[in-house]
Amino acid sequence: MPTRLKGCIPVEDLIIGGVYLVKARNFSLGMWNGREFIGPRFKFGDTFLDTEIHWDLDERYGTAQPLELLYTDADAEEKLEEYIEASSKRLGLPSDKRGI
Repeated sequence: MPTRLKGCIPVEDLIIGGVYLVKARNFSLGMWNGREFIGPRFKFGDTFLDTEIHWDLDERYGTAQPLELLYTDADAEEKLEEYIEASSKRLGLPSDKRGI
């Protein structure tokens, strides 16, 4: 059974709109919206936004463990989109931003 990582930021310390480096099932960069993390997922040649629940909020389905706050400014969403586009190029995937 998976365990909570050392250094996982508690849910009460998260900043809404903050972009975090996360250990999650489907992405490693996510923006906290106050309920869950939103992050870029690459699957079967598509790039789209997916959500994952903080580890502390759900014993069974919590899969995201934030490890470091990367951005807190008003441009966080734009920076997340830039990351998706750069990652898509690096992986040779279309960067049509479907779902954004």
